[in-house]
Amino acid sequence: MRCCKHKRMMIKIALNLIVLKVADIEVSVRFYEALGMTFKREQHGEGPVHFSGSAGSVLLELYPSKGETVAGTTRIGFSVFSLAEVVEALLKVGASLASPPRCGPWGERAVAVDPDGHRVELVQV
Repeated sequence: MRCCKHKRMMIKIALNLIVLKVADIEVSVRFYEALGMTFKREQHGEGPVHFSGSAGSVLLELYPSKGETVAGTTRIGFSVFSLAEVVEALLKVGASLASPPRCGPWGERAVAVDPDGHRVELVQV
């Protein structure tokens, strides 16, 4: 006997982004470079200067914390095959959206909020 009457949806996802806020960006860049990563300096519009590098297919971005507490400031991102399906599934379980689906420079994208308040970026592949 099945305990759930609804059909489970199988959604394939892949991690594609990690954003870390760090207390000392130069020290953090050196640490990750010691692991074999290469970073480039970036700034989007009037946003903060930060550093971006790849770990396989995952983009790691290091941002200055600017005095903020760095605990709990991690943002993760996932590539998904159907943004509409994923957003619908999240809304069904009571999740909220910080940014609804829309087209942007990185494709169709939405930002959800997890139960602990962490932002989860979703980009359709």
